[in-house]
Amino acid sequence: MLNRRTLFATAALAACVQAHAASFECSKASTRVEKSICTKPALSELDAEIAAAYSAAGAGLDEEMRARLKRSQREWLSHRHPGDRLAENMRARLALLRATRKVIGGIAFLDLAAHSSRPMFLLGAGPGAEAYNRWADSVWDSAAGELTLEEGDLEQAKCEAEAKKSTAAPGEECVIEGAAHVFETRMPAPGIVSVQDSLSLDEHAAHPMNETHHVTWWLARGKRIDVADMFANDGWKSAIARVVRHDAESAGGSAGQDAIDSVSNPDAWWLTTEGLRLEGDGYTFERGRGLVEIVVPWHELRASLRQDFAAALGLR
Repeated sequence: MLNRRTLFATAALAACVQAHAASFECSKASTRVEKSICTKPALSELDAEIAAAYSAAGAGLDEEMRARLKRSQREWLSHRHPGDRLAENMRARLALLRATRKVIGGIAFLDLAAHSSRPMFLLGAGPGAEAYNRWADSVWDSAAGELTLEEGDLEQAKCEAEAKKSTAAPGEECVIEGAAHVFETRMPAPGIVSVQDSLSLDEHAAHPMNETHHVTWWLARGKRIDVADMFANDGWKSAIARVVRHDAESAGGSAGQDAIDSVSNPDAWWLTTEGLRLEGDGYTFERGRGLVEIVVPWHELRASLRQDFAAALGLR
């Protein structure tokens, strides 16, 4: 017969297990991550909190946005790894799910990716939001097949270990590419969304390769902004060349035509309230590894800007 103390201890243990129950049935845990969550009360509690935050994040979203939330959650689940960093990873996901709504320049966005590794989605109706979100979907879809830098390192190590055991011809090398994206969104003016993708590619050479790409949206027109939308004549070319050369001289160097050409296309342009920010490769500018950033003030470009675009920027 169980005495009172034993009964109390059993009840307390059951209450503790229930308090730290995971969001899924631990009897059906099949992966190393799930088993780790079920055997550690702190992780079980985190898992339950994530499930609650995920449910709250979907409240009020339309069907398409809920589908995007679900896709992001599935991607996160597939990239979890057992180990010392699992708790850190889960805490980061919980923080993200509790703060998915962001407002930039009066425009509401849905942020579903940790460390800004994917573009945010626009909340709201209209052709501009639909076109922008289709683009964001395409970026999410293409990035889903990429390995992260950490995953690339793991696969590289596996490949090298297998290569040592292999009888393949000497000289064959393992080149596993990992990628890390950081997207940053700015609103240089109401209804104009400018997005920068800072990309780091690691092919396990001497140094990772760093690139930046930019996309700018004119929401009222439901389209990406190109050169023809911004400029009425070719005067912008000489304005960019003048500012780039002046910047190079100020740094004690010079900028050749290759450097000027490399920043004379919209992929290198980030629109800001101050002006057109150009971003180029340091080697092209003969400044070594890294990025070169040069701002061309709007007043330098004013004579070439289309009137409707200047008005959208709030320029007089």
